[in-house]
Order: sequence, then C-alpha cells, then structure tokens
Amino acid sequence: MNGREDRIIFMKKNIVFALCLIFALGFLFMPQEGRNAEAASRTRLSSTSLKVVPGKTEKLRIYGRRGRKVVWTSSRPRVVSVENGKLTALKGGTSTITARVGSQKLHCKVRVVGLNTTKITLAKGDKFQLKVKNGYRTTWTSKNKKIAKVSKNGVIKAKKSGVTTIVCRTNGRKLKCKVYVASLEHSTLRLKAESSYHLSIKHAGDVLAWTSSNPSVAEVDSNGNITTLPVSGTSVLTCKSGKAVLSCKLTVVSPDNIITNMSTLPTSSNQDRFTVTVNSYPNVRHYTVYRQSASINASSFKNYMPYHGCAACAAATVLTGFGKNITPKRVTDKNGLEYKAFGKKIWKKNYKKELKDQMPVSLYGINKILNNNGIQTEYVRRFSDAEACQQIISHLKTGNPVVIEAKKGKWANSYHTMVLLGLTDTGKAIIADSANRTRFGSKQRVKYESVSNLIKHMFACSVSGAKSANCYFGSSSGGGYILVNSNP
Repeated sequence: MNGREDRIIFMKKNIVFALCLIFALGFLFMPQEGRNAEAASRTRLSSTSLKVVPGKTEKLRIYGRRGRKVVWTSSRPRVVSVENGKLTALKGGTSTITARVGSQKLHCKVRVVGLNTTKITLAKGDKFQLKVKNGYRTTWTSKNKKIAKVSKNGVIKAKKSGVTTIVCRTNGRKLKCKVYVASLEHSTLRLKAESSYHLSIKHAGDVLAWTSSNPSVAEVDSNGNITTLPVSGTSVLTCKSGKAVLSCKLTVVSPDNIITNMSTLPTSSNQDRFTVTVNSYPNVRHYTVYRQSASINASSFKNYMPYHGCAACAAATVLTGFGKNITPKRVTDKNGLEYKAFGKKIWKKNYKKELKDQMPVSLYGINKILNNNGIQTEYVRRFSDAEACQQIISHLKTGNPVVIEAKKGKWANSYHTMVLLGLTDTGKAIIADSANRTRFGSKQRVKYESVSNLIKHMFACSVSGAKSANCYFGSSSGGGYILVNSNP
C-alpha cells in the first residue's frame, strides 16, 4: 500500500470519529424535554383495551419505563379497581385505567360485561330491574320461580320469602345475581309495657337498619331488639335491607290498663250475628255477638231462644272470644255444652218442661260451662255496689270480660244476662246484648254505658254457697257477676 492510500484511510477514520463525537456531544447537550420525548415514544402499556367479567383480574405491564415511578388510577374504581397494575373487575360498566409515567399518561379502556348488581334484597311484591353492561343477546332465567321470577327484559319480581339466583346469559358468558326475599317474623305484634322482644328477619342479604316511628312507646336497636317503655301506645317498626322495606305494627299495652278505642267499635249493631274486636293481652279478642230471637241462632227447642236464650247467647259470646267456635244452639241442644257440664238428668229436667216453665242458664251454670271448657273464672255472688264497681272496672282493664245479670224490669222486661267485653277509651263498658226488647241502646247488640250505671241494674244473689248452686235460673241462683279469665 503506497503513502497516498494510507493518507486516504487515515482521513476516513478521522471523519467517522468526528461524526461520532459530534453526535455524542449533541445528545449530551440536547434539552431535557427532547430526551424525554424520545424515551416516551418507546414507553407503552401491554394492553390498551380489555373486556372482562366481574371477579376477573388482569395484570397491565409497562414497557420502556426505565425505572421511572408509575401512578395508577381508575376513572370508575367501583367498576374496576387497580393496584400496581393489577386490575380487578368489580361490576358491569366501563372504566379507563391510567398509568402516569413521569409526565406521560398511558390509558387502557376496560369494559366489564356484568350486571348492575350481583346481589339484591327485596320484599314480597317488590320489583327490580336488572341491567347488563357491555352485553347483548341476553336471556334470563330464575332458579326458583316460586321465590322470585324474572321477565325477558330482566325485571325481577319477588314472590315469597327465600333465596334464589337469577341467571343471565350474554356474549357467551353466564352472569348471576343472588336474590334475597326478606320477611319479618311478625307484621303485627302486641307487647306488654316495660318488656323486651327480639323481632327476627329471615332471608336478608344486606345490612339491616331498624327504626321506630314512636320511640316514646318502643325503641328498637340495630339487631331488632325491641324495648317497650312504661306506656301504652302504638309504633311502626321498620327494617330496611337492600331494597326491602319491611314493617311491623306494634301495640304496647299495659296489662292492667287495657282499653279499646271507640273509633274501632260498631256504631250500628242490630244484625243477627256479627263479630266485635276488643283489645286484650297478649292478643286482641274477637267476640261473636248473637241476637237471641234470630232464626239463625235458634235451638232445637221451639221458641226457647227468643224467651230464655240470653244466658246461652252470653255463654257462646264469651267462648268465641277465647277461640272456640260456639253458637247458642251448641250450648242448649242435646250433647251440647249444658248437657256435658250439668249431666243428662239436670239438662233433661229443664227442657222437658213446657216453654213457660223452662229456665235460662243461671250465672252458676254459665260459670260451670266456662270452667268445663278450660276457662278460669271467679263467680262473685254477693257484693256492695262500690266494691262491685271497682272490681269490675279493674277486671275489664285486664282485657277480660265480665258476665252480669240485670234485674227484672230494669234493663229488660225480665231478668237478663249480658257480657261486658271491655272498656272504651271514654271509660264506658262495651256491652254485648242479645235482646231486642231492652230499654236501653235502641235495639243495638253492642251498647256503651258506665259501669257505675250498670251496677244500678244488677243484683246480688240472695243466698251464697251450695244453696245457690242451681244450673238453671231460680230465686236462689240468680244474681252476681262472673269475672272471666280471672287468673290470665
């Protein structure tokens, strides 16, 4: 190689070296934003769009970060959460995941194919619209249509208390929503003042929130524990769970001061047979009141009921209030309550007589019939007006009835038996009267009068003890009063 060629090679090497040096110096003194732009052009996410179902997790990676700090955020964290690039799909919807690398922002759009909820609590009769996010060509089914059914449009209707699952098929995926149909143990409840009770709820899938509409009468805590205060009154207890709103009407009674509001009692009551509801404890009592002259209440003994049936009607009325389906006919007829309580001989002796000589059941006899049917009583034969007034009022305030007998010619044309069912909020006795011919109450079956005035119509038994133990009315077996359910 001659000298000329050596010089050419040397010059080429110098030119290459000079170009490299210029490039290196240029990069070294390049502005910072220029270098960042170049680095950014090489930084990217592993995915820019994803489609997942609830519960699914995905990992996003960043390429070209070169050790730089990354801050992750989700535009809808309730739809998709993100932590250190790990995505968790929570429910149907769309969210944008952003990774901030220095001043650069990288985005990934995540579509979650899912329902607007995967769990719902409803009450019987409630409806709820299920919706599919990011899905199409949906079909709906219920695993138990008796508990909750679903329409072709995804509308759930709660049918009865229980738990079932609604299944939605869409985009080749199967989505599920668990449906709880909640119910309270009671929709109405009666409790004693200054008592406690746990009101339970079944099939609630969400947190419970309890409230009392009248906390001065009853309080309820977050677990459904009721505490009644030392007063009578009412309160509506409400429990909310999910979309379910359940209520229980609570009546708080003082067992020694039970009254019935006049507004709930009959104002017209001249029917042959009807029911009167009176407050008691622990439950209300439903009494059937009879008209003794009505053909539907007639016994097998011709014309006996219109003339002598007041006592049989009174006994039947009391028994219906204690859950027994008794009519006056069942009291008087053969193999009826009189027959079983007094025996065939005594029963037959009364009913084989002519009508004018037959007698109604005495208070002693009614007392025996009630005892024979499992009802405790106290038969008060002799009394003073003041003592009787106080005792009868106190007993009626316990929510229990009193059977009384009126003097001949005072309340009716003859001696007459009636039942005091309870006390009104106006202080009047609620009187169940079977006769049309009474001189008070305009032929109504239910009448209202003060106990002090009723005492004026009553009379004591003229004798006491065994001498008055006649099952049918007589001069020695009439009078007094019966405190029914005397040890409730």
